[in-house]
Amino acid sequence: MTNRSHWFLAPTTIFLAFFFPPLAFASPLESVFISEVNWAGSEKSLTDEWIELTNTSNEPVNLSGWLLEGAAGSSGSAITLPTGSSIAPHAAFLISNYSDADGKSCLAAPASYVTTAVSISNENLGITLRGPDGSVRDIAGNGRVPFAGSAGGSGGGILQPFASMVRRADGVNGAITDSWISPDAQIGFDSETNTLGTPGNIETWFIPITAEPEVVTPVEPAPEPASEVPQETPVDIPVVESIVGPEPTSLPESNPSIIVVEEPVVSTERLQCLPRLLIQSAL
Repeated sequence: MTNRSHWFLAPTTIFLAFFFPPLAFASPLESVFISEVNWAGSEKSLTDEWIELTNTSNEPVNLSGWLLEGAAGSSGSAITLPTGSSIAPHAAFLISNYSDADGKSCLAAPASYVTTAVSISNENLGITLRGPDGSVRDIAGNGRVPFAGSAGGSGGGILQPFASMVRRADGVNGAITDSWISPDAQIGFDSETNTLGTPGNIETWFIPITAEPEVVTPVEPAPEPASEVPQETPVDIPVVESIVGPEPTSLPESNPSIIVVEEPVVSTERLQCLPRLLIQSAL
């Protein structure tokens, strides 16, 4: 929620807020605050007025008994939000004088709370948002002319559109000019409308940025170098020429129980001479 001690911005912040438009970043504003005021009405009716609240927290907020005081209600009376009023996380709550079905309204977005008590001053705009305990939650305007927006007209022969007063992303102090801008968008209105604003729609710069998960591409490990197989040094083996000789005669397997007697071989020639030898030895 807004704290009064935060209403005074540093000179550097004021310089940046004045020279640069709102950017899409998470707003320093906390919880529920006044985000848009349509103080001039529309081309259909000058009493087609509305006030928008925004919840930038991550939880729904019960608005039962919350008050809008100052130049918000008829004759300066306070507008009390009824029991059961609630605002969703990161959403808008629209309080309007007419419903979107009323012929006097340019609204296409349905109002969260419709009350004929809405009556915003065009010259002394100063609205205070209070919690049910009476604590000040936010302020819009300083009791003088509105900081932004337009009541339309035909200046220079050109029909100027009606426009609301929109909160800047860095507009912590709603009581200074630099916290508000005139819109250039037309969202939440009937198609034939010539009124600028975004009723019932949270401004893009109040939407928190959600970081996209970083996609980590797995890195495949580099293949290990193949280990070198040590090469064996060739050894020169001398070539031995085989000596060719007579093939060995295969002998029968020896048997200790058998005695082989080799008879002498007598040649034929000696057999023929044997008779003569026998005769000679007899003589």
